Order: sequence, then structure tokens, then C-alpha cells
Amino acid sequence: MKKIVSLLLCFIAFVVSTTFVACNEEGSSKNVYLKYADAQSVMTLLSNGDIDYGLLPEPVATKLEKVKASNIKWKRIDVQELYNSQTCAYPQAVLMVKNEILTIHPQLVAKVKAQFQNVVTWLKTDQNISVAVNAVANKFNSTSLKPATILSATTIDNCKINWQDAADAKESVNAYIDDILGIDVGLGIQPAQTVGDNFFYNEWSNTGNAIENKTFSFIVPDGAPALAISKFIVEEENFVDGATFNYNVVNAESISNYMNGQQGTADFIIMPLNSATLNYANQYKMVSVITHGNLYLMYKNDSIDGLLNKTIGVIGEGKVPDLTLKAILKKRGVSYSTIV
Repeated sequence: MKKIVSLLLCFIAFVVSTTFVACNEEGSSKNVYLKYADAQSVMTLLSNGDIDYGLLPEPVATKLEKVKASNIKWKRIDVQELYNSQTCAYPQAVLMVKNEILTIHPQLVAKVKAQFQNVVTWLKTDQNISVAVNAVANKFNSTSLKPATILSATTIDNCKINWQDAADAKESVNAYIDDILGIDVGLGIQPAQTVGDNFFYNEWSNTGNAIENKTFSFIVPDGAPALAISKFIVEEENFVDGATFNYNVVNAESISNYMNGQQGTADFIIMPLNSATLNYANQYKMVSVITHGNLYLMYKNDSIDGLLNKTIGVIGEGKVPDLTLKAILKKRGVSYSTIV
């Protein structure tokens, strides 16, 4: 089944790509229309047929299929595959840790990495998914993860949660930043900034100064990143003796405020890569990539004839979903315009 799905996604990506080329050869306008809205509004517009495609993250895409409009047979295009057909991924959300912790207590970060290896396996059972969502909801009542009953092992796989050391991700991180730097976001927004070697953590150690009655904050945005640390929340994981972790889940729109000082500075924070490059101010290092792209173009038409001259509902104007889609369009020479 996985092989069939993979082949289908490859075929869809091929159709979309060749449609772009064919329209160019015929001299037709190569354009798509972007309509920005929040996830709930995108689902409503899509369900009502007011837009042709909706750019949604997992697990919201599953919510569309099973709750919002379960009477419709939905189809999806894997945006990660459109971005990179070989890896089917890009560095989306990253774990940033304060420099002082990395210097004084590197053993703590090593323990976080070790414990993270079991998270996805733990998540992929119905019982644990329910426990995980309830734990996240206790931290952030309006979480997009509810209801837990619609989530499955497939949903977890589609969230593409996987620890990748910063050093191993350096090439893909720099490539992604290069791709989005050329995007004209408008709104006075800078999409990202280039980073040097000091952005990437690469000094792993299992020894460091002893920790005695210290409290550390670990803040993540709602969605797939919250799922990524849900096991830690459930188990009240502190990783080493002498440490206490306070976990918080916040609205994704405000996550940068917990790094740039507007709402404090978290010790550990998961956030979109581009936002991390803009806010780390040499006070943090990227320790790992946590999620590797969880965006899907959802549609309900019986057949797909490409994206050209279609309307796409897009979440996160000026943020990762918007930037990634625009980077894909730019690579294919497709222009875009915004509609209200």
C-alpha cells in the first residue's frame, strides 16, 4: 500500500510539473491565486467549493477528512515531495537551546536526544495518541490536535517527526534558507536570514556540570511539534536528576515571542526554521530538526489537471507554509497573485 501511495504521489507531482511546462510552451499565463486564511477558514472554503486547493498541515488535514467534511472523498498532494522529490522533506521545525545550557549542561541535551528516539513509536498506538492529545490539551485547551479519535499511526507518519542532528541537517537547512530568501513576502516581513556555523550545535557530550534544583522551560507551538514532545509532557520527563522541566504549548503564531524576549526566553524551544534564524540573536543554537515538513494540498475534484489558474487557500501568510509553497512555484517559474 505504501508503495502504491508513493507512486501515486510521484505521478501527481509529475502531472503538476508537466502542466506548468506545457502551459508555458503554449504561451498561456502561468499563474495561481492565493487566498490567505486560518486553517478553519481554509477547510470551510474548500468544503464549500470556494477554492480549488487548501494548503493544510497534519494533523489538520486529517481533521478535514474525518471531521470537517467527512462526507467528501478527499485527495492530497504531498508538498514535501513537490519541494524535493528525492528526500520528500525539508527542515520545517527545529529545536533551539540556549547557549549557556549547551555549554554548562551538555549532558542534559544529550539526554533529551536519547529520550526523543522513542517518541514516535510510543505515539503510534491508539491509547497513547489519546493520552498525548489530552496532555497537550491540558497545556493548550484550543489545540488543533482534538479530537484524538481521528488521529492514527498514518497521521503520525504524515507529521514527519524525526530527530536529525543539526550538523547532519546543515546542508538541507542552508538550501531551504536560500530557497525562501528570494521570496517577496510583503507586509514588511523578512522571510529568513542566512546563518553561519555558529547556528549549528555540534559538540555532543554526556558530561557537564551537575544540575542542582534547576528549572528549565520547554516551549513548543501547537500541532506536530506538540505531538513531538507529548510523551515528555505525559511522563513529566526531567531527563536528569536535579532538573525540573516546565512544558508549555502555545499558539503557533506567537512562538517567536518566547525567544525574542516579548514573552520571555525559553530554555528549549521548537519553532519554524525561518523564525529561528530571525530571532536566535546568537543566544541559541539549533540542536536538531524535529519535523521535516507536514504540509499537504488538499482537494476534492475527481481528477487533477494542475494548479495553474486555480485558487489555493493558504495558511500562515509570510510563514513556512506560505514560503514553502512560493518556493515551489518559483522553482517552476509560476507567478502568483493574492485575492481577498
